[in-house]
Amino acid sequence: MRRVAIVLFSLLGVLILCAAVAAVILPRIDLRPIVEQRASAASGHKVAVGGLHVIIGNPLVIDMEDVRLANATSGSMRELGRLEHLTAALDLWPLLRGTLVFRRVSINGLTITLERNAGGEGNWWPQGEPKSTMPVIDRATFPTILDLALTNGKLTMRTSGGNLLRIDANTIALHTTGDDKPISLAAEGAYGATPVRLDGTLESFSRLRDAATPFGVSVTAKAASATLSLQGTLTDPLRADGLSGDVQGDIESLDALLAIAGEPIRLDIPLTLASPIKRQGDMWKLPALEGTLAGAAYAGRADLTEGGRGQPDKIGLTLELSQLDVDKLLKGTSGAAAVRLEVDPNPGALVEARLGSKQLLWGGVQMGDLDLRLSVTPSKIAVSDASVSVAGGRVNGSAEASPAGDGAAITLHTALADLDVGPLLRMMGSDFRMIKGRVDGRIDLALKGNTLGDALGAAHGQSVLAITKGQISRLVLQMASTDLGLLFHQEGGMTPILCFLAVANVRDGIAALSPLRMRMQDGTIVGGGSVNLRRRTLDITLATMSETTGFFSLDIPIHVTGSLADPSMRPGRNEEIRSLAARAAWNLRQLPPELARVATANPCVR
Repeated sequence: MRRVAIVLFSLLGVLILCAAVAAVILPRIDLRPIVEQRASAASGHKVAVGGLHVIIGNPLVIDMEDVRLANATSGSMRELGRLEHLTAALDLWPLLRGTLVFRRVSINGLTITLERNAGGEGNWWPQGEPKSTMPVIDRATFPTILDLALTNGKLTMRTSGGNLLRIDANTIALHTTGDDKPISLAAEGAYGATPVRLDGTLESFSRLRDAATPFGVSVTAKAASATLSLQGTLTDPLRADGLSGDVQGDIESLDALLAIAGEPIRLDIPLTLASPIKRQGDMWKLPALEGTLAGAAYAGRADLTEGGRGQPDKIGLTLELSQLDVDKLLKGTSGAAAVRLEVDPNPGALVEARLGSKQLLWGGVQMGDLDLRLSVTPSKIAVSDASVSVAGGRVNGSAEASPAGDGAAITLHTALADLDVGPLLRMMGSDFRMIKGRVDGRIDLALKGNTLGDALGAAHGQSVLAITKGQISRLVLQMASTDLGLLFHQEGGMTPILCFLAVANVRDGIAALSPLRMRMQDGTIVGGGSVNLRRRTLDITLATMSETTGFFSLDIPIHVTGSLADPSMRPGRNEEIRSLAARAAWNLRQLPPELARVATANPCVR
């Protein structure tokens, strides 16, 4: 923004200089060489004027056409700027005192092309001048313009990578009734393909020339479904610097705003914001940001440090939401599974963020007290210190993503503490109510894919889960042991779980369970199998250890298959149990150190 402001005001200064030179020097046979020479010296670029006419009187009228500003030698186009036609009317008597007062200025067909070469140098710098400092624009000598009308303007910015950003100024109008009167501003155009309208009021030209006093601005911009209003002051208005004020925004749909930024993402989500705003040099600050996201209130702060030439910006963000509804955020899209996984090796902004939410809704599951830290650096997106309350307990974890082909590779580490087994099973789609207790454990996964769905489908890793303070229905043990006593009576009630251990190797979204052990006062159940995490189905075999069960127990294995919500059972084979027991010992030896410590500490291993 500061670069654009400098260029625009510099070019306006060149045009004013042309008019002043033409006005001071009486008309001769051809004034163009004098105007071209003075304008070229002032701009640092060669200026060519196609036509120049001066009408002596009060006001003094200057008419110029086909004005061209040569591009840098490294530029992709011949011209940095071009003006089809300019008409300016100056008050004669102030001009004789060395003061420029324009009654009206009409500009048509102003085209500006800004670009950087492969070395990162901008074509707007004066040719042959050092590039260590920004050009200085003198507020004290800025002219008064009572009426300014610009039509058919176009600004194109080309990055060193070849990307184009186009701003169309269909109309820009400034109007004031005097040097010490407020200035009205109205503009219509487009940012890329998005129509934009700007309306506002600025303080007077006399205040603009007073460098000791901040310059007041009040503007409102409307683009697509977004409205942004700014009210404040600038200590350096010609460089768009030294901002202090307040900003408010009302965005009906985030996808329209993202489209302006070149991100074609479907997010039909409303956003409002309000905050004090400050800018000094390269630093922007929103110290008390608040508003709503998808109807949920939030508060926090944000800051942005603009990067130097070839360097990324730096963004710091702290945000606390009353509710984060991921399902609502993804409404209208193909869902979380379709989210693209991309990690930029050279991001345009480095991000350090902390996000909190009193309530988290995702996949129909309600969670609470979300807290996480997010960082974006070259070739890495990391989530650390993440925690959320779920199923009456707490889940803590971290994740890291890096580029992998057209997608990303993700490592995920999760610790479960004191989760209630009942709600946890219901979250997985099972309505099994014969077991109670608290679940602890760890899950380590590696994922890779172009979308989140692909990555989850190709997930591999290990998990260790344990149940403490648990109870299970005696009927489960009797059914698992094929207890003939059930023919005569069914012993109800719950029996304590002395230990429970489930170790899983995850491959391509399928968790292979082994060992699976549960020890109770009335017997011990062992087994294993697989759980398809994507389809929410299971295929496991369970059996009781004969030395732990009663006289009437046949200890015939049971094969459980089908959906988690409604599985079916049939007799299994002892060979399956022996095979699972051999695999269990091998799986325990393959566990990473953190998971191995959790597993070996469980009494079911001994």
